[in-house]
Amino acid sequence: MQLPDAKLTSVAWASQLVLEAQRLHSKILLAESSSELVAIIEKSTRCVYIKSADGTVLFGNALYERVFSGGITNGRNSQKFLDPTVLGVSQHSDQIILAGSDTVLLEHHGRDKIGRQLRMHTVKKSLLGCKQHRAAILGMTAVESHENDEAMKLIALSRCWDVFRNLAERDREIAVAIAKGQKSRTLAELYEVTDKTIDNRRAHVLKVLELENAMDLARLLTRLQDNGYCDFGL
Repeated sequence: MQLPDAKLTSVAWASQLVLEAQRLHSKILLAESSSELVAIIEKSTRCVYIKSADGTVLFGNALYERVFSGGITNGRNSQKFLDPTVLGVSQHSDQIILAGSDTVLLEHHGRDKIGRQLRMHTVKKSLLGCKQHRAAILGMTAVESHENDEAMKLIALSRCWDVFRNLAERDREIAVAIAKGQKSRTLAELYEVTDKTIDNRRAHVLKVLELENAMDLARLLTRLQDNGYCDFGL
């Protein structure tokens, strides 16, 4: 079947995406509940979605929703929110999977939810045998480049938010306090722990968020706040 405006993705991207998708696929097939499945796809740094045979998105992670719909996608047919430049390729590749193929790899172009041009690499896999009712297709899309660097920055910011919100509550509290300029000694007294404990938690937060210092942390939390993710009081 010929895919409109699409071609097989490059070998380098294919190898990387297939490996990531295969790992995700194996976990999804073993998922016992919807909540477990959602937790699995939310950990991915790619746009990940699970569709039924009729094109309804049963589950989509936060990054997928931000890039392609700007809102909740679960329970919505993809033709209701995908840009037409993406929809055609999406529907045709779905048909290939439903016709019996195990895996489809694509490199394609299209527009995001606000009309900006994307170049994408997508892998789709059959979910035949999945324990979740109606699940038929697993999709994973990597956004490689964009006509506007700001869009890529927003995607990266979304990933940072996902990492931050999954930190332990105490680590999030300490991160915000550090971003506000509070010292380790003050926080140690507040939480009734040693200065060393606070320093260790601070180091952990910076490592997980891939930041160098407290100034970088303050900048990140300010950007998250300015983009509406959370009000940190900064």
